[in-house]
Amino acid sequence: MKHINILKTPIIQNCASFEKDRVIDPDYKFSCNNHWKEKDRLVIYRADSGGIQKLVDRTDSAFDENITTAVDVVENLHNRTMVSGGHTMIDLSDRFNMGAEALKSAEFSLEFMARIEKLYPQKKLEFMVFLNDLYIEQGARAKALNPYIIPIGLNDLLKSYSEKMGRKLDLHYCAEKVKANKFQRDIRTRKRNEPDVFKQRFDGNVVSWSVLVGSEEIEASYCVVATARMLKDVKLEKFDSFVGQFPLCSMENCLNGYKVAKRVYDLDLPCYFIFNGRSCF
Repeated sequence: MKHINILKTPIIQNCASFEKDRVIDPDYKFSCNNHWKEKDRLVIYRADSGGIQKLVDRTDSAFDENITTAVDVVENLHNRTMVSGGHTMIDLSDRFNMGAEALKSAEFSLEFMARIEKLYPQKKLEFMVFLNDLYIEQGARAKALNPYIIPIGLNDLLKSYSEKMGRKLDLHYCAEKVKANKFQRDIRTRKRNEPDVFKQRFDGNVVSWSVLVGSEEIEASYCVVATARMLKDVKLEKFDSFVGQFPLCSMENCLNGYKVAKRVYDLDLPCYFIFNGRSCF
């Protein structure tokens, strides 16, 4: 049986059929505190075999102007490109709900896809949401991801852009904690046998690991290694380039995740990272 690295689900035609599974934990509260506290900006990086290069860093503009800038600077995308947007936490109190910041991010990515395909009809871009499940307990996570219910606002966007782009869009998705755990399994043996790549860290009785990338020592935090494994899985699913739209608060983790993927997996995947917005909820 083929192992599926990135999951896929079709647009929901009848949300009422999921009503009985809508609530997992009625008292659930978003618990990620890593939101951007400075003024909103638009920052775009290219990351490929030539290294990581900042292409744009300016004050946030209107939605349409930001999209135009992204389309102008993102070059040489392959015909099979995965576009990630709508990075979000799963609302266990209402799985139909998706925060305003995440919906704006999803719309940004879908509009980007529509404009790229209009300019280059031979390209067919696919849409993915990278789910933040780091603060969800194991039992709740299993319920939230099996199946993943597309929030109504996102489902409406997928319907609208399917019509606009003239083809049916599915939702690809994967979850951070799941990817982080896969990364840890990947390096279980390697981290003790490759001291030039992995370095053990001690904080009292707590042992952790970092990844050595050139002169940098990058902490193997959940967000960093989840991003590294997600990029590896995008490549395994036969995509040849990646565009990710993420909130500004995740900038360091995303870029470090790319560096770790290059170092640990020898990743060959041209990427663009677009940072805009304050949080994943």
